[in-house]
Amino acid sequence: MGLLGIVPVAQQHVRPSLGASGESTGWRFATAADKEALELWLRQHGAYQAHTDELLLASACLRLRLLRIELPAKGELERVVSAALNGFYQDVHRSIADGTSSAARTRIEELLKVIEPATVSVFEQIKSDPAKAGVDNLNVETGKLQIIRAVASKATCSQVCHGSCFNS
Repeated sequence: MGLLGIVPVAQQHVRPSLGASGESTGWRFATAADKEALELWLRQHGAYQAHTDELLLASACLRLRLLRIELPAKGELERVVSAALNGFYQDVHRSIADGTSSAARTRIEELLKVIEPATVSVFEQIKSDPAKAGVDNLNVETGKLQIIRAVASKATCSQVCHGSCFNS
């Protein structure tokens, strides 16, 4: 910074103005409506191929380029991408929950209860890492699979995962 608090021109961040050149090339600045539309498009279309922030950010940039909209500030674009990805996963979770019968939900909730004298829930036991290979540990892992199948016995895979799960 120079004297009197003036920033020399060489150190200033100069943002090119679209002005007349923007009008002639068809590019425009992103509006609030553009950002909302981008978030919705990313949530409903882009996130199906890009499941991480980085990949979805690249998808957002491509989408804006296709629409000839100048990229918003980095932080604002990251906020839109993060909101879209969070919304996408909420939609997926809601879809799975809506497709799960109340009986299956009740069985799943039973897995989360800690029944004394146990110190962890059945769910925690199921997700524990397998021990060393051996017959006894094979029986433990088989027991875990039987618990999972008992929970899913009345819920079809197409209801829960739209046909992408294992067959019982």
